[in-house]
Amino acid sequence: MVIIAFIDGTADRNVWRVDSSGGFIIDNRNMAIGTSLVTPAGTLVIQRTDSDGALNITNTTTGNSMLFVNGSSGNVGIGTTSPTEKLQVAGNITPNANNTYDLGNNTLRWREIYGVSIYSGDIILENRFRITEMSDGIEFRNPYGEAIMTLDSQGNLWIKGEIRRDDNGELK
Repeated sequence: MVIIAFIDGTADRNVWRVDSSGGFIIDNRNMAIGTSLVTPAGTLVIQRTDSDGALNITNTTTGNSMLFVNGSSGNVGIGTTSPTEKLQVAGNITPNANNTYDLGNNTLRWREIYGVSIYSGDIILENRFRITEMSDGIEFRNPYGEAIMTLDSQGNLWIKGEIRRDDNGELK
């Protein structure tokens, strides 16, 4: 069952209609769907935007697209109407709590991550080696948590264990 309630209490029966292409239209009314808001900030338009079945949810007050789904490719855009990937976001993406959520998991991992600046704390590799940020450099730890190499901001390198050469005299 679908219930549509108009916040302003208007009894006008012409506030909603079906247009000639089968679209459901609510004329000039601010609506709240699934919320307790008594005065929504503006109208919300959900419409199929072209012949391939694209869906565009737009804020009519600002004119900005909030969510777009390309009907041909299935690509989804948040803040963009021309997504070139399965999900493309025009803006920042952040979790709602610090150090709480993962991106991927131990069986479904991202193959490559591109970035200009990456702030990550520790980087843990698949083989459980860890690169740890220190106050004056970085430290490499083995899967047992032991520091095996340290590089400071001056370029000094400390290595636990031996540096070896192969049969050709090359470091290995």
